[in-house]
Amino acid sequence: MLFLQAHRNNLLRYELNGKFLSESHINTAPSDIGYDLAIVDSNTVAVSSGGNLPHTIYLIDMNSAKTRQDLDIDNFCYGLSYNNGSLVCCTSGEGIKIFDMSHRNSTNLRILPNAPIDASDTYVNSNKKCIFHSNCHDNSVVCYDFSGQVQWTYSDLLLRKPYGITLDSYSNIYVAGFLSNNVVVISPDGKQAKELIGASDGLLNPRAIYFDKTKNLLLVANCNKFAFLFDV
Repeated sequence: MLFLQAHRNNLLRYELNGKFLSESHINTAPSDIGYDLAIVDSNTVAVSSGGNLPHTIYLIDMNSAKTRQDLDIDNFCYGLSYNNGSLVCCTSGEGIKIFDMSHRNSTNLRILPNAPIDASDTYVNSNKKCIFHSNCHDNSVVCYDFSGQVQWTYSDLLLRKPYGITLDSYSNIYVAGFLSNNVVVISPDGKQAKELIGASDGLLNPRAIYFDKTKNLLLVANCNKFAFLFDV
């Protein structure tokens, strides 16, 4: 398991049983980073800087914690997702941006139409067909296709202040409810939803979430303490 220590530039490694393995400092970054991360390949993670300058996404070597590449996006970057060659990021002033990793230069950045302009503090995930945006500002989860057309919107008191968002192999959507202290799973068409994990399972202001598709394990991290691994 890989954790990003928020705004301390540290990558932490743990075994599945919770045993601590190592801590690596991302010492090439010019400022404090650590809002979100996305797995790019078996050796590389993309890391966002949140509200810290510069307006950069860092591609980090997982083993050495060295920066392989800086991607300038001209806005503060928050939630990140990588799938099928596209890096998707939530920004503070231009909504959701999509970066074509096959070319890796700023000319291959485009803005997703119809997404909110202010996507600060929000999270995103994606598959080959759709982008899923969890918006803590209006308590919604919105599914877009890659042209920006809204496919569906989910909003319910069951899920309050949604943050981290992840997908399983069937494109079911798992969302961490920061204020509802739960994880809600939403069907791929957005029509059904239920609470999967709640406060009785140890969740208190959950924020980060990741689904391991190879092992069917769900990792959920509370904001200030404790992370939990669930067999789903």
